[in-house]
Amino acid sequence: MKLSKHNYIKARDFILTNARMIERRLFDFHFENDSPEGVFHAVYAYRNSDGGFGHAMEPDTASPESQPLFSVMALETLDEINYLNAKLHIPELLTP
Repeated sequence: MKLSKHNYIKARDFILTNARMIERRLFDFHFENDSPEGVFHAVYAYRNSDGGFGHAMEPDTASPESQPLFSVMALETLDEINYLNAKLHIPELLTP
């Protein structure tokens, strides 16, 4: 499905106004030809000192504790942008 320029601008404005930083960065990556670095840093912001992810990585849960679901979501997001294939970045992600 193709959007008209008008509808694309409306969708972009909605995301910029209402979405979390991670969704904004995903939008930038997928539709604005931005680098995956922005998505990586947005995901990394949810990382805890124990190496897991928390702090509302799943928007309906504001728990600061690391949860397996949040780690799966973080890895799926990084996989979506092919960031896990960048060998230089895997140790950064997995090392606490």
